[in-house]
Formats: sequence, C-alpha cells, structure tokens
Amino acid sequence: MEVLGYTPEEYIGQPIMNFCPDEEELVLEIFKQLGSGNTIKDVPVRFRTKDGRIVPLLIDSNVKYDEYGKFAHTRCFIRDDTGRKIHEAKARLLLEETKRSLKMLDNFMSRSLHHVRTPIRILQSSVDLMQENFVTMKRLAAKEKVSSDLQQAIEENETLLENAGEHIRKSVEMIDDITDLAKLDQQQELKLTKELVELRTLGQD
Repeated sequence: MEVLGYTPEEYIGQPIMNFCPDEEELVLEIFKQLGSGNTIKDVPVRFRTKDGRIVPLLIDSNVKYDEYGKFAHTRCFIRDDTGRKIHEAKARLLLEETKRSLKMLDNFMSRSLHHVRTPIRILQSSVDLMQENFVTMKRLAAKEKVSSDLQQAIEENETLLENAGEHIRKSVEMIDDITDLAKLDQQQELKLTKELVELRTLGQD
C-alpha cells in the first residue's frame, strides 16, 4: 500500500484488477493457476499507483484450503520490483555498450590489419625480386670468375635475404590467421582451402 499510495480503507477488500487495469490478461491467468491449486512466485505485474504512475511489483500467492479440502482463501504477497528492473536496465545498457565496444575494436583491427598487410606484401614482393637478382648475380659472378671476397659477400647477402623473406612470410601468415579469426568472431563465412600437410613439420615452426 505504501508503494501504491493507497490507504488501507482504499486497498483492503478491493479487487486486484482495480489496481492493475493494464494487466487484465495476466491477472486472469494468475487466478486460473491459483484455481488449479498451483502456487505462483515472483510473477511481475505492473500496478497503477493512486497518482497514476506505473510501478513494477512481484506477486507471490497460493491457495489456502480448509480442513475439508475446499477452497478457503488465497494468500498474496506483493513486493516492490523496482530494484530488479533497475538492475536489468543497467545490465542491458552494459551489454549494449560491450557489444558497441567490441564492434569498434573489430573495425579498428580490420583497418589496422589492412594497413599492415599491404606494406608487408609489398616488402615480400621486393625481397622475392632481390632474391631473383642475387641468383642472377651469382651466375654472372661464377661466369666472370670474380674474387672470392665478392663471391662470399653475394652469398652472405643472399642468406640474409632468405632469412628476411622467411620472417616476412610468417608475418603475412599470422596476419591472415588473425583476419580469419576476426571473420569467424563476426560470424562471416570463411573460404576453406584443402591441402596436404606433412604432420612431422607441424611442430617445427
């Protein structure tokens, strides 16, 4: 009564429908359940206060039978549900904010991966071209019989390029894997490629 703003005289003995006119269907279902001998607990019902406001309340109720097993009366307990409603609203806001933040993070990752992938692929192409040039230089050096120092310098630089190319290749593969994971997280369709794999080499990288 305190929550609704009614006096005991205005509330006690009155049909419950007078205080929740917007929930007629729900209240009739409650009466049906109680009439079948069922107990109801924590049923949310919107009540209208004396000054016209709508407040959420929880109803617990069961039926009391007399010594002959006949219906005597119902016992009804009504509790303020505002706290739960506020908690649910906060939880919904938090969930929406979390989804928005995750979407922003996904967009940031997609843009960042794109900006990183493009220069790395250009670098990979440049290294591949330089390796081809070194193969040509080695062939010419062998033909022209250049000094051993120059021959050694060519071989050392070729080795450095091979190592750099391998690291670049692994970086590109890692970026592609992260991109695929991002697509999977966003429930996008992935294009699968089937290929044979040497099991003994899986753990060597």
